[in-house]
Amino acid sequence: MGNKRVLIFLGLGLLPVFSKAITLDNISNFLLNSDLPQLTPYDMIANQNFFGKLDTTLETDDELVLSAYKKPNSLEMTYMKLDGEWLLNDVSFSYYSNNDVNCDKQQNAYIKHLTKKLNKATFNESDEGMFWQLQDRSWGIWLSIDRVVNPFSNASGCSSKIILIYSNLNEQHEDEDF
Repeated sequence: MGNKRVLIFLGLGLLPVFSKAITLDNISNFLLNSDLPQLTPYDMIANQNFFGKLDTTLETDDELVLSAYKKPNSLEMTYMKLDGEWLLNDVSFSYYSNNDVNCDKQQNAYIKHLTKKLNKATFNESDEGMFWQLQDRSWGIWLSIDRVVNPFSNASGCSSKIILIYSNLNEQHEDEDF
């Protein structure tokens, strides 16, 4: 009987090592890292990031998509081939739920966190999302919620997304179409 308690205790002691929570700081530090756009897809595949190992989920002659999934979250990176070189197109971190309230809570947490880190949003399209142009960089952060209803089951779902995308607002000094 005493041995069983020791084994249970040891097993429970290992749980925190294997179930590390993903924080908003983890997400934003990864997306806001100024070196991220220069990393090749091969660099990303070879290295572990805050979310886990990325796998190739799509590869064509001109597009490469790397993904990692940890329900209810996913991380996806898209590269495009230009002049024979893979260039980062976008990175998205998504939170999925079948409950709109959960997506709204996640979105509000993103807004609060990003506003603290990046100050006031460059623009806010209310229902469409929010956008922050990164200072002195040709990249921006887009925040959105996508809501869907399965037409066959009437089940609803949503995805709260934070996306790092190429944006040359700093260079053109005017609005860009999204």
